[in-house]
Amino acid sequence: MAVVTGTSEEFGWLLTGQSGVVSRQQARRFLSRPALRHRIESGRWQRPHRAVYVTHNGPITSVQNRWIAVLAAPGPALLGGLTALDLLGLRGYPSRLTHVLVPVHRRYDQPPAGVAVHRTG
Repeated sequence: MAVVTGTSEEFGWLLTGQSGVVSRQQARRFLSRPALRHRIESGRWQRPHRAVYVTHNGPITSVQNRWIAVLAAPGPALLGGLTALDLLGLRGYPSRLTHVLVPVHRRYDQPPAGVAVHRTG
């Protein structure tokens, strides 16, 4: 059985900082596989994308969609383009897509719906 590390306080800070969205890898630092599976199967949590969880069962916000897009990427990813500009306060250029930057050598073949992937060197 895997040893779960970290405290509930650390987990709370992580969830607060990421708007209630967590990757499987992050969740496994604090929860056992059965505990994680129970949260999904009982409907307490959602799995909007492979290996990404939302820690409630209500509607997913636009901020959470951005976290999902970044955490679903294989390796490092950043928000970019109109998404990043919107976060910085630019108005008047709405985009229905979440723009994500990934390293040029990374493959991000199956992003969540509504995500535009841009490769950068």
